[in-house]
Amino acid sequence: MIAQYVRSQLENNGLSDSTIDRRKLDLESYKEWCQENDIEPENAGIDEIDSFLKSLKSDGYSDSSISSAYYSLKGFYDYIDIEIFKSERIAHKDYMGDSSGSHEERKKRTEKEEIKYITESEKDQLKAHAPDPKMKNELLIELMWQTGIRQSEAVLIELNDIDRDEREIDIFAPKTGEWRTVYYQPSLDIALEQYVNGGYRSRFTSAQESPYLFVSRKGPKMNPKSVNIMVRQAAENAGIQEITGYDKSGPRHKITSHAIRHGHAIQSVKDGIDISFLKEHMGHSDLSTTQIYTELVDSDVKDVYQNKFTA
Repeated sequence: MIAQYVRSQLENNGLSDSTIDRRKLDLESYKEWCQENDIEPENAGIDEIDSFLKSLKSDGYSDSSISSAYYSLKGFYDYIDIEIFKSERIAHKDYMGDSSGSHEERKKRTEKEEIKYITESEKDQLKAHAPDPKMKNELLIELMWQTGIRQSEAVLIELNDIDRDEREIDIFAPKTGEWRTVYYQPSLDIALEQYVNGGYRSRFTSAQESPYLFVSRKGPKMNPKSVNIMVRQAAENAGIQEITGYDKSGPRHKITSHAIRHGHAIQSVKDGIDISFLKEHMGHSDLSTTQIYTELVDSDVKDVYQNKFTA
């Protein structure tokens, strides 16, 4: 019945490819759960569906993933004319966590919960355990930490974008289509010199004709995804990686390239950087996005005073 629903309804209903793929994955996951629990999907009732959705929550799936599963199941049971989802006992809101407050307040809570960041000590551990090519990856980690740039921005840095006298870099953001200038510290001077002028970068066969700072073995510049793969591998090597939950693509990790960006922002707030300047430095379009870091720092301080000190 599930396969029939996919063929007759999803694929012929004008839905986007991404929506169809998401619904298929949801229903495949549900079918596997039913098989493990010796349940026929057509015979499942409210209790069974409730157990499945709650199992996703307990397994660490995000609210958006659980919401997707809810509507995928609703579409299927509506299709086979079983009115399970008309019951108040299986309302959508019951699976979405804290539903209090306005839409903006709920969105802000979700954003704060999803922010994972590293400390300076963890950054140093990433560098110490960076995979090969080690010097390039150490430089990349330190540069992302000092500037807070995204992985998609790091791979687009050209040698001509860097003013090493002023210690500033012109950054293009594919996310917004805009340029901004970021700044780095004197401690990066030696690593940049060794990498660019010390012969390390020129070891890559593509370096001679590539304008980019971070070249790869296979082409003139790194793929953004390879940056994140490298960071996650460094965290694994250092023994500091954690799985924080699961979504459709698999496990979600605490330490990623974006966690370095968040770590930069958190450290900047702790160091007293003005929030308006940090907004421009991070390339945020809205100040409220940057203010979340201030709230996280406040939460950290509160946690220290309430839980870390003993009488």
